[in-house]
Amino acid sequence: MYWKTDRSWYVVNHDADRFELTKLAPPRAIDSFRLYLEENNLPTDPLPINYHRETENVE
Repeated sequence: MYWKTDRSWYVVNHDADRFELTKLAPPRAIDSFRLYLEENNLPTDPLPINYHRETENVE
């Protein structure tokens, strides 16, 4: 799971009970995240990207 190698690339949305990418995630992390969603039978459209958070991680 390449997308989880940098904490600034994702946040945990506890209200929606899911991970969301941040706008800092590079294309390779986005591809990795999409694969993670597909392998876990989670919706990929729209891709959960949180454009309002940059590096804040709420865990």
